[in-house]
Amino acid sequence: MNCTRQRLENDHVCLENCMLKEKTLVGTVKVKNLAFEKSVKLRVTFNTWKSFIDHQCQYVNDIYTGSDRDTFSFEIDLPHNIPPHERIEFALCYTSNGKDFWDSNQGQNYKVIRSVLKTSPENGVNGSHVNGFSDVGIHFDPYGSPRCSYGIFPEWPCYEGFEKIGPYY
Repeated sequence: MNCTRQRLENDHVCLENCMLKEKTLVGTVKVKNLAFEKSVKLRVTFNTWKSFIDHQCQYVNDIYTGSDRDTFSFEIDLPHNIPPHERIEFALCYTSNGKDFWDSNQGQNYKVIRSVLKTSPENGVNGSHVNGFSDVGIHFDPYGSPRCSYGIFPEWPCYEGFEKIGPYY
């Protein structure tokens, strides 16, 4: 997701950010301010476009955006019964002056794909459980942030080796 000024100038709409919070998809959309009257919707499918739902995005009063662009937000609760082989796909539609402008990730749609972190013998992890968490080569602290371990995210800072030597003041 790269919502650059040039992309906004050319396409008039772009996904600014998006994340999954539990079973909720949340994000923001930038649009070029073409007219006062405008609407932004997120078109989402949970069954590979056999059907879809349009979700109206909400205007965000962002004083830092400037008068040439506006920000909209969305928050969608995801269904609990999505089959494992299906994925969530979505695109954004900005309507202004009777014209529709789409951000569909350059025709590929934005996708949320279900994945499972699996253990394998080649990474030397045995899949044991410690403190309720599976030891699959990455450790999670109680606050939810991943800590680098066993080379999965080597570029992330890691204090794993220092945690057992004593308190840090």
